[in-house]
Amino acid sequence: QGGGVNGEGIIFEYVPGATTVTKKIDFDGSNGAGPWTSLLLASNNKFYGTTQLGGQYDNGVLFEYDYDDNTCIKKFDFYRYGDYGGYPVNDLMQASNGKIYGMNDDGGDENFGVLFEYDPTTNEMNLKFTFDGWNHGSTPKGSLFQHTNGKIYGTTSSGGVLDAGTIFEYEAGDATITKKIDFNAA
Repeated sequence: QGGGVNGEGIIFEYVPGATTVTKKIDFDGSNGAGPWTSLLLASNNKFYGTTQLGGQYDNGVLFEYDYDDNTCIKKFDFYRYGDYGGYPVNDLMQASNGKIYGMNDDGGDENFGVLFEYDPTTNEMNLKFTFDGWNHGSTPKGSLFQHTNGKIYGTTSSGGVLDAGTIFEYEAGDATITKKIDFNAA
């Protein structure tokens, strides 16, 4: 998250069994700063990740790291007060449709968080769902995963009937979210 030449964080490589770590990329603010999440190795053999800071609005970026030519390219600038939110802290996942999904715990219509989709083939970012508090939850947290039924599941840390968070199900085919469970804080 920190360190490197610019103090903005790095991408590093560790070879299992080795006794050293090799720095691959220094973040400089323009390509992101403060990486927080895990890297995702996508089907195109490139890595994708997010940073909490940096980019045009200093609210984080979605980036692509190409191991073969050791380049890091900013793909999208997050903006905290925009549709997609900012300061991403949740891991990305690639679904069987080849698209990459992620969540921000702010942004959207009510600033309750969003689910977004990035297509690495077309370089398009699309807002898929805006969380609404009581009905579906708010402040999405954690990792998304795709079940063998093809649907994507995730959690929110607040919202829902008891304001203790929810488990939700996302159907990419028709872009719908269904709340499955309301958590009970007790």
